[in-house]
Amino acid sequence: MRSLSGRATTGDRFTTRGDVGSSTTFRGFDGVRRGLEDFQPVWSSMRVDPLEFIETEEAIIALLRFHLRGRGSGVALDVEEACTYWLRDGKIRHVEQYGSKRPALEAAGLRE
Repeated sequence: MRSLSGRATTGDRFTTRGDVGSSTTFRGFDGVRRGLEDFQPVWSSMRVDPLEFIETEEAIIALLRFHLRGRGSGVALDVEEACTYWLRDGKIRHVEQYGSKRPALEAAGLRE
């Protein structure tokens, strides 16, 4: 999280995907940090591999593969997701998490 502090704005928002339960929006740098920390009790390990980046004037869509291991179960899981990173003055101002590429592209006004 420390590495994001120079790349983010004070008006940051992180919105989790809504297709797995309800969507939650965390606000401000501390809120974004808390949102990301919410994943820690669930996963004993998490690695993210970038698969593809698509750039627009105002956003970057990142297709990502998460390699996860359940903290209680030890079960390994690989999940592909997409995030739309909205930018202002070269800094991240809002991140929206999606379960697949299509809604992330649509959020940025693009199509597959």
